[in-house]
Amino acid sequence: MIDSTKFHEFQYELRLLIGAMERTIQRTYPPVTVPGSQYGEDKILAGLLPEAAGFYVDVGASHPVECSNTKLFYDRGWRGLLVECLPSAWHSLLRQRPGDFLSPLAAMDAPGFARLRVSGSVSSTRIDWDIAEQAELIVECDTLASILAPFPEIREKCSLLSLDVEGAEAQALRGIDWSAFHPKVIVIEAAKYHGDPKAVKEDLSGEWSALLVAQGYRRHWKNELNQIWKRG
Repeated sequence: MIDSTKFHEFQYELRLLIGAMERTIQRTYPPVTVPGSQYGEDKILAGLLPEAAGFYVDVGASHPVECSNTKLFYDRGWRGLLVECLPSAWHSLLRQRPGDFLSPLAAMDAPGFARLRVSGSVSSTRIDWDIAEQAELIVECDTLASILAPFPEIREKCSLLSLDVEGAEAQALRGIDWSAFHPKVIVIEAAKYHGDPKAVKEDLSGEWSALLVAQGYRRHWKNELNQIWKRG
């Protein structure tokens, strides 16, 4: 005869195990609805950078596949550095992009710590960002010059910089040592997030466009969300 108490204990432990497995799978393989760039930016980037191999730096990487400007290049054989300070993103980035390096920092214009406001997969260090805040974290931050220092080959041979840090793009760009890091192409988010995807986007490129022009970049393409800048 089966001991009913032990049977119920077994069922309870099994449910706990299944739940833990499901959470692990969810972290490793989160759902994907938009593989690659959100509006086809990666196809434009691929035309500008047709090389079979190369290096990229993806700042604000977030998801290894969903709305990723670098996934197409990873699949092509490129490799690079993923900079992402949101801990919930690390598991899937490490498991699905094993050929890349991960830096768990926020790219800013000075080292230290910053308040990160989080709403789902959206996170920002800007205190004026209009998001339905679900959590708040204190994250470590540093300049891209320091973040790239341990990766000299990526720093010196980088062809593509993808920058999507929800309004902190200017701070991230100010932290670059342009004498050592000069990617051929930069794709950068230029719109302010308002929480409502149907809302009119506010163009923030005025905060950093002069800096890119001073470094020899010219705008190649734009939509309401992102811009692509090319050097030379």
